[in-house]
Amino acid sequence: MKTLLTSAFIVLTSIIFAQTPPEKYQQIWNDINEGDGSYAQNELKKIIRTKPKDPWPYWLMGIALYQGKDTKEQADYFELAIAADSTFAPAYGNLASCLKSLDPSSISRVEKLYTQAIALDPGDNHNYVARADLYLEQKKYDLAIKDAKNAKLIEAMDCYFANQIIIKALYEQGKTADLKLFLKLNDPNDGGGPPDGDYQYFLGELHESWGEHKKACPYYQQAVSDTEFMLDIVDPGVLDEKLALYRKKVAATCQ
Repeated sequence: MKTLLTSAFIVLTSIIFAQTPPEKYQQIWNDINEGDGSYAQNELKKIIRTKPKDPWPYWLMGIALYQGKDTKEQADYFELAIAADSTFAPAYGNLASCLKSLDPSSISRVEKLYTQAIALDPGDNHNYVARADLYLEQKKYDLAIKDAKNAKLIEAMDCYFANQIIIKALYEQGKTADLKLFLKLNDPNDGGGPPDGDYQYFLGELHESWGEHKKACPYYQQAVSDTEFMLDIVDPGVLDEKLALYRKKVAATCQ
């Protein structure tokens, strides 16, 4: 098998939108979620000047600055939210996400930030998943699986990324029997997730390598569907080779 699971990088984006701000910030929040944060940023700058001890405007500004990538300015606002209120849980996970993207050498602090976020809000499954993904990258497989399982206990209906992490951790350790049992008891796509042709193709290859061609077929078909969906989002030609491969697999496997 040549295709490996990709990192659950989209988890970190989902953490950004996992919070609900107070009612007084709903108009700003709606503006951010609609994809145009210009109004939000202008309003937040005014609020910050008058309410420097309120962590929410700093946090919202950090979110408003998100344009598909993490920035130093965004991280600075999350830092300010924590400085305004050290018990403000949402900013810890977002700051960790930013630092993980901006500065790979800050991995120790990133782990501590996720741990602080969990300690302040143990009922938020997103930070468990994010820390699990961090552990997975460090090949701390037992810790990754433990966090992913905790996330599933908190929110069983939101387990797509947790399942990915458990599957990858078992696969990378060569624990085939445990992986087969996990897949027997769990649908890897439970909870729904973003289009991810690589992940679906990986699952198809996994079952095919075990001689389970019928089980492989739906994953290959989903890989085609997910990749076709992404064609309008990525640059032309970027996914052509993958899509051709996935279609070839469907033709060969789904008889």
